[in-house]
Amino acid sequence: MSDRDQLVAALAASNGDNSVGSFTESYAVFQRSINRLQRQYIQLREEFSAQNSQLVALNRELVSLTGQNVATTQFLDSILRALGVAVVAVDRRGIITHCNPAACHLLGVEESALLGQPYEVAVPSLADDGATAAAAIRSGETVANVPRRLILPGQPELQLSVSTALLHDDEGAISGAVEICHDLTPLRRMEQEVARLNTLVALGEMAATIAHEVRNPLAGIAGFASLLRNDLEEEDPRRRTADKIIKGVEALDHTVTTLLNYTRQEELQMQSVSLLPWLTQIIARWRTESPDRGRPTLRAPKDPALVDFVLSVDPVLMHQVLFNLFANAYEAAGDGDVTITLSTRLLARSHAVVSYGDQIPLTLNETIVELLVSDDGPGVPSEMLPKLFRPFFTTKKQGTGLGLAAAAKIVRAHGGAIDARPAEPTGLTIVIALPVALPSATAPTRMSESGERRA
Repeated sequence: MSDRDQLVAALAASNGDNSVGSFTESYAVFQRSINRLQRQYIQLREEFSAQNSQLVALNRELVSLTGQNVATTQFLDSILRALGVAVVAVDRRGIITHCNPAACHLLGVEESALLGQPYEVAVPSLADDGATAAAAIRSGETVANVPRRLILPGQPELQLSVSTALLHDDEGAISGAVEICHDLTPLRRMEQEVARLNTLVALGEMAATIAHEVRNPLAGIAGFASLLRNDLEEEDPRRRTADKIIKGVEALDHTVTTLLNYTRQEELQMQSVSLLPWLTQIIARWRTESPDRGRPTLRAPKDPALVDFVLSVDPVLMHQVLFNLFANAYEAAGDGDVTITLSTRLLARSHAVVSYGDQIPLTLNETIVELLVSDDGPGVPSEMLPKLFRPFFTTKKQGTGLGLAAAAKIVRAHGGAIDARPAEPTGLTIVIALPVALPSATAPTRMSESGERRA
């Protein structure tokens, strides 16, 4: 019989006979019930306190794990965004769930145009390509390092290497796929440049051999022509013919000498030169040695910040390069007046990496200094600009096509690059880019971010 039943029975008995003993017994039963309930309450409270402590500990652990998960997610997202390769992920329905800035840049679209969109809708140019994340979802097959040509409207063709992989959930079911694209276009360009250079090396070796074979008979022709000229009277018309032969031989000998100089392997004698005094000396020497000292007009740099800038070059060979560029601008103008402007520009490292990263390998403490030779002459048609530095290419009637090629060879031997651009409003600008050490902390900051320095 339970405490409640005993209490009810005792109360019934006490009502029946109104005896004091029965009431006392009923009270005792009631008191035991109260005590038992109090013990149960205390036990429940202790259990609640223990459970609450465990809940607090679990909640703290959950908060910690959530924070770690958020930090890990942010860390992985930072890595994804920092990757230089394009990454696109889709779910099992083919909807794009993740993409990084490299993918947006490669495809030429904003991130909002990719996320949440079906792959075929967001990237219609690749809808029929078998090497995509969407294709991996459909077929269940992945690819590795598959070459792909990507042609977007108004953009040059890109050479890519594509790999795909399937994603799985905790139960092993396919939950999506990821696509990774490497842009191999700069590498392919370098391979083409290496192949071109190898061809030029073979051509140079052959040209050097031929030049040596040609030079010997030229000397004989010049000698016999001189003897013939000396035996003829001043009024004899054959004397003028001999003079033409001698001049022709001299022109041929000059061409052969230029060709031999071009094929010769340059050995650099590097020196540290102060940029402003060095450029000033070159300009002064040009004005002294130029056949017509009144042209062209060269303006020396006036910025005092350039005085302390030190450049490591072979001063003799770079002097030859600048003289070739001056002479080229002077000759291109013909009988017209021409003004040549020599200017310099020191690029910020980020700008240098973007502009020249695929041509000039830079260390972490290097940037690019540009030497710009601009003229206001007739200029060169845009379709001819990429050919200017090729051997034997010339726009002049009597040019050899080796002056700019020799200049480019010397610049590349310095680890630099050379390029031709249209000048504004007319003319041509030749840009020589050379790797240099980053200026020290004491160097004027206006040099690193400023624009053109007029020379």
